[in-house]
Order: sequence, then C-alpha cells, then structure tokens
Amino acid sequence: MKKEYVKPQIFGENFVANEYVAACYHGVCNISGYVFTDINGNGTYDKGVDTYKYKNTACNHDYWIEGQSSTLPAKNAFIFPSCEVEEVLVREGYWMGLIYIFPKYDLVTVGKGDPTQVWNFDEEHTTTTMDLQNRPNHS
Repeated sequence: MKKEYVKPQIFGENFVANEYVAACYHGVCNISGYVFTDINGNGTYDKGVDTYKYKNTACNHDYWIEGQSSTLPAKNAFIFPSCEVEEVLVREGYWMGLIYIFPKYDLVTVGKGDPTQVWNFDEEHTTTTMDLQNRPNHS
C-alpha cells in the first residue's frame, strides 16, 4: 500500500511558568466582636446594607493570603463590641402612577458601638493589622 505524503509542519509551544513571584499577606486573628461584611466596599458602616456574619473570638491564629498584588487589599469588614436586631428601612416609599408604594422595613442585625474597620479571612478570622511579605518562587 502506498503511503500519503504529509507536509512537514512546525508547531510552537508557549512556555508557561508554574511558579510566580507572589505577594503574601500575613495576619493574626487579634480582635473579638461581631463581624459585619462591608458589602459595598466603601469603607463606611452602612446600617441595613452591611450584613452581620458571625461573632469572632480573637484566637491568635496566624493566616496567610496569597495574591499577585504588591499592595495590601482594602479592609473588607467591620467589628462591633455588640449588636442587636432592629427594624430598618430597606426601601423608601414612592409614587407609582396613581398608587403609593409603601416603604419597606425589615428586621436586621445592626452593630452597636463604634465600628473598627478590619480584614476578615474565610469568615473565621479577623485582624486589625496585616503585613505584606514577598515570597519569591512560591506557588
């Protein structure tokens, strides 16, 4: 049987490194209280918008977050010394044609006292300070 001619071809391959220079953020769970997530990321506690997650206990656990940025991420939560359930306006009333749509209130957990802006990790650990450490060739 006669074989068919196949034209020689060159294929290029891209080299993709399996390791990179990563920034590593280090924190220690160092504050107790009631944790609320900063839902809109504005750095200000917004009652009825930022949501209650859990009660944190400062356990002094070291944790590491790996990323590729050379700057620390923004703080993503608030911690309060106490909290309570309160009725909060979640939608204002408005006119719609010939009818009035009434405002809507919900029972939500709100923080009480002065909030402390913090980093929250895995909804398990909360810290007020975090440092940046470069970890070359660590994947």
